[in-house]
Amino acid sequence: MTSKAIKTIFPFRWLLACGATLLLACENMVQYIDIAPSGEEEVKLAVSATIDTEGNFFLSFTEGRSLSAYRDRKLENDAIVRRGKVTLYDETDGRDVYVIDSSANGGFDLSLRSSGNSGYTATVAGLQLNAGHTYRLTLKIEGYPEATAVVAMPDMPIIEQALPDLRQTKHYSAYLVEAFNPNTLKVRAIDCYPVALRLTDNSPERDYYMVYLQSEMRHPGRPPISGVPYVAISDIAVIQDNPDVEASGLSMDSEFDALIFERILLSDMSFANATGAINLLVDEDVFMQNDGRAGEPPCDENSRSSVATFLCVAHLTPLSYAYYRSLSLQKTGLGFFSEPVSIPSNIENGYGCFSAISVACKSLAEYKACSGYYGLAGF
Repeated sequence: MTSKAIKTIFPFRWLLACGATLLLACENMVQYIDIAPSGEEEVKLAVSATIDTEGNFFLSFTEGRSLSAYRDRKLENDAIVRRGKVTLYDETDGRDVYVIDSSANGGFDLSLRSSGNSGYTATVAGLQLNAGHTYRLTLKIEGYPEATAVVAMPDMPIIEQALPDLRQTKHYSAYLVEAFNPNTLKVRAIDCYPVALRLTDNSPERDYYMVYLQSEMRHPGRPPISGVPYVAISDIAVIQDNPDVEASGLSMDSEFDALIFERILLSDMSFANATGAINLLVDEDVFMQNDGRAGEPPCDENSRSSVATFLCVAHLTPLSYAYYRSLSLQKTGLGFFSEPVSIPSNIENGYGCFSAISVACKSLAEYKACSGYYGLAGF
């Protein structure tokens, strides 16, 4: 055997010996933990609830199971129906805002399902919910500890200006950022107009906002149709702490020069205790005039639909933002060097989040269009 071969084999054997020693050392460091608790863990409710100053109350709850429940091979498709009472209470005014009592309909269906939505869900509109008030949510459901949560409705956002610049259409290659779907790459061209949003931060603490568009089409004799046109942004510094961007691991590169959202989450990091200028990009179809696209025949007055679009800003509680962020990061999945994502909760004797959102809107565009034209932005 040549001297060169000996010199090659020796380091290789040395590495194998070191590797074996390291593996034995790691094996001695391994500690096996029994994840099943010694006693039976109390089963609690998993709750998701939101109220806003537009008078909406959304509630969803089901049975929250621990690892010990799956140890006992409890089937996910078991029917779970429980009687109980849910109360939304205004602690500032000292009154019940809304009460859901299951005694009249046989109970709440809390069943877990392997496909589709699990548990009980309700959406209520037209309630009196005020910024600055404190609200308590109480769930008294048989078989579970009483779950409660208290939240203060944030101050109303202060929109100083929402001014579109219609002098020239802008063209961008934009990446579509989908909530809770960070692993799907979608890049497309957009034609849009700049919209200058001036937002005043009215709190000394770190504040969190959600910016979105809301469109509504009205036609005589028909119920209104709501749509959510996209809103885009090219200044990534404004959304540097956006949870969906963080989960996707995005940064501006040569592939795209704008990001598209259905709803943009951002903080006051760039305009704390001041008025911030946020430059948005809005689909040109939002600002269509008269009969829609150029070259179409004029509409009869009786066949016209009225279309109005508003730029809305929602003020979120810090916990609402943290809860959304944790769900976004959890949806991304765990890599080799990732740490488990901790899901925050403000539900006492339960799991989940009770959120309060104050909303302010500014009119952005309004026009008439043929009722048979369905190419409008957001519809």
